[in-house]
Order: sequence, then C-alpha cells, then structure tokens
Amino acid sequence: MCLECRAKVTSRAVGPVLEEHFTAEQLATAEMMCQGKTNAEIAEVLHKAPGTMKRYVGEVMHKMDADNRTLAAVRYMERKLKDAI
Repeated sequence: MCLECRAKVTSRAVGPVLEEHFTAEQLATAEMMCQGKTNAEIAEVLHKAPGTMKRYVGEVMHKMDADNRTLAAVRYMERKLKDAI
C-alpha cells in the first residue's frame, strides 16, 4: 500500500477491535466498500491488482460474517460506531 493510501486509512478513527482484526489494506477496502466503490475502483486507489482486491473484499466479508459486500459494509459501519462509543 502506498504511503498516501496508508495515511488515509490511519487518519480515520477506528476502534481497537477493528484495528486488532483487520490489516491496513482490509480497513481501507472496508471503508471504500462503505462508500459503494467497486473492486476496480478500490484497486485503482490502493494500487493493487483486481484479483488482490477480490481477495481483500472476500477477507472483509469473512471477518464480518457476511454473505455479500453490502452486508459486510453495514456490519463494518456498525462495528465502527460501536467502537467509537
């Protein structure tokens, strides 16, 4: 991940639970999934291959116990809000 992308991710407020269970790349992927970005759009921002993004999205879905990316994004945001309280 490039330094600019890493700075974008680390500047976002995420709680200890998310930081503990997600890599920086997975956090960036989850954030962009919440923005409705496609795998191709996320791959372009993070300077990764489309296949790598597919894997990252799958990892986020798995960690959020979700069958689809929309549910993964919703659960990620719920967890992020819980951690903020």
